[in-house]
Amino acid sequence: MINKKIEHQLRTISFDYDETKAEMPFEKELLDAYIKLHDDLYAVDRKGSKLIYDYKEVEEELAIVDKTFAPLEVKINGFLEELLLARENKNVSFLMDEGFQYRLSTYDKEINYFHDNLYKPMGDKVHEIENDYKVFDADSGTLNANFEIYEEGLAATLNENYNDCAIDLCTYDEDEQEFRGGMDKLWEYETFKNTFIDKYNQIANHVNDVYAEGMKLQVLINELRDDEGLLDGSISDSYQNGTGDASKKPIYFVESTDETVKEFVNKYGAIAASDVKTVVISVDMEVIEQGNNVMICELLAGLQHYPKLIEKLIFAIQIDILDHDGLVLPEDQWKGYPPPMNWYHKLSSMPFALFFFEDHDARAYILMGDLFADKRFEGDGERVTIQGELLLEVTNRLFNTCYFFMIFCHNTGFEPRAYIEAILADFDFPLTYEQVKEKFEEDLAIGIHMRMVRTKDGEPLE
Repeated sequence: MINKKIEHQLRTISFDYDETKAEMPFEKELLDAYIKLHDDLYAVDRKGSKLIYDYKEVEEELAIVDKTFAPLEVKINGFLEELLLARENKNVSFLMDEGFQYRLSTYDKEINYFHDNLYKPMGDKVHEIENDYKVFDADSGTLNANFEIYEEGLAATLNENYNDCAIDLCTYDEDEQEFRGGMDKLWEYETFKNTFIDKYNQIANHVNDVYAEGMKLQVLINELRDDEGLLDGSISDSYQNGTGDASKKPIYFVESTDETVKEFVNKYGAIAASDVKTVVISVDMEVIEQGNNVMICELLAGLQHYPKLIEKLIFAIQIDILDHDGLVLPEDQWKGYPPPMNWYHKLSSMPFALFFFEDHDARAYILMGDLFADKRFEGDGERVTIQGELLLEVTNRLFNTCYFFMIFCHNTGFEPRAYIEAILADFDFPLTYEQVKEKFEEDLAIGIHMRMVRTKDGEPLE
């Protein structure tokens, strides 16, 4: 009997070998398979070791995040107390206090730095390690499955024929037990990972909860500046809590549970302040060229839940198109050019959007920017002629615009007639308010149901 050693990078394989017995055919196959299992375990073990290293590295960052965030949480809680008291006392002048403004500005810089340079990068790293763990876990599962096949096949054959085999079963079993120890070690990696994730989730959940409290700061500021009570969402709230009269419910394009509505006061509530007369939205030319107008669509969809704010936004949105250097383009450098015309026209997916834009040409582009861009109109200088089938098409579009505005305003307490008549007079197409109203009331008697969804590129549709 001789001892056979195979030096493997994972461990030394060692068992006795009886030279007096002829090696059975399957024994070489068993040895090759046994070494292959060692190869696979070594590869999986290295991945597990790297995971531990990566998790420990992020664990250090996690401690820094936790420590850095603590004073920010104190500031958030302090601001909330001050703003709640100011709101209770209707002390709008508090917002103009230089000390408050300085502290809030400093906090904004600190929280943005924390998020962009500490919290988000750490989260991204954890996500990357999680992806690596999925590969490790899959490889570990495959290794265990292959080992089970090996045990039920070649190893079982050795046990059944050990008297005739050159490989000594007892010493082989001892060696295999050591190999199993290496297999069992894989569970340690999972345990370490779970412990880390529990710790990460605890801190991340806490940060996110405090973030949610921090979001209330802007809400409180916007509500405090809302001296006319335009951010009244009580009608919408009544249907969310089940107290609203179902027969008088507005025809919402998005329900109150949608994130667009939940975040409306935080994102857009500043426009309710009495000193805000025009809502100026800056849009990069790159965004124009991409046809991305999701933010405006979200603003208008959420607006329906704050009906007292509707009138203020009628003909009040101004778009400043920024060039690639961040400068506002003069009108003569974007009006009449296909990308802006097509960008505005994409808003026709929410036809009522036309009523909220200040610029006449912007409204015209929403209605028929695609036709302008494709030069479908006959023109003489700046004057265009619309007739025949083309006139019928744009008249139908204008009809839909006014019809959807009626839906938008229905049961909100906002009366749209004067603005519809103003738009019809502005475009001067063969269409009357009475025609739109008649169709709306016919459909209303049957039942109108609206729902805004998103296409793959984020564009809202009815």
